[in-house]
Amino acid sequence: MTSLLHAHLILIYANIRILLNKKRIKMSDLCKEVARMGKGIGNENRYRILEALMTGAKTVGTLAEQVDVPQPTVSQHLRVLKEAELVTDERHGKEIHYAINVAYMTKLLKHIADDVKKGNRH
Repeated sequence: MTSLLHAHLILIYANIRILLNKKRIKMSDLCKEVARMGKGIGNENRYRILEALMTGAKTVGTLAEQVDVPQPTVSQHLRVLKEAELVTDERHGKEIHYAINVAYMTKLLKHIADDVKKGNRH
């Protein structure tokens, strides 16, 4: 994920919140998903972990080395990223490999784009 994409996601989320506040609409499921994603990428170390995963699946140890963060801390961040559905894990023997959840992120971004298109028609 590039810094530009991160900035766009923050702007999209902020615009959705502004629109909802103006119309006094309850937060939709989409907004809840965007908020959950925002929590996942809202920490510098988690964002750096996601950037490291952009080149492919990695173990906790490899991620710890690449992002220069202690392994237990990386494990905690990966738990948050998994809860936000931004990463997946797959066991290979004794090791667990973590990867970007491309399917989920693609679906979420498409849903956001579709909602923005609908909103612009009114």
